[in-house]
Amino acid sequence: DFLQPFIDGLAGVSDPRIFAAGLSLSLVGWFLSGVSGWVLMYAFWPEAPFIMGHLAVAAAGLGMAVPGAPSGLGTFHAAVFGVFVALGYDPDISRSYAFALHGYNLIVPSLFGLFALLREGLTFNQVVRAAQDAQDEQPAPTVP
Repeated sequence: DFLQPFIDGLAGVSDPRIFAAGLSLSLVGWFLSGVSGWVLMYAFWPEAPFIMGHLAVAAAGLGMAVPGAPSGLGTFHAAVFGVFVALGYDPDISRSYAFALHGYNLIVPSLFGLFALLREGLTFNQVVRAAQDAQDEQPAPTVP
């Protein structure tokens, strides 16, 4: 019973076509995140190598995996800052870049989400109520 939700979640990858599509979309998403991180670097380092944008996104992802404050405040910045300083980049500029990257990663998706809400004619409160209703309909988890 404990592993059943995990096993059910693997059903999507049992079909090779669905797995390939999911893997492809994931790779494209990570690649584009790295490109956006690299483009943002031009505001801080005009000669930044392409790979550094991807390294920044990878470091940020690892920083978000560490338990921390909501939205990864602190752990996100520390991971990006640590990688850049370890590679010899200026600490002050690295810190500023980490904060700018985090801000970009929070603001841009939020604006797209707000646009989608407006386009669908929904309010944030309606979305919250729908999420609460869906959560109330779920059966309580059983602890073995």
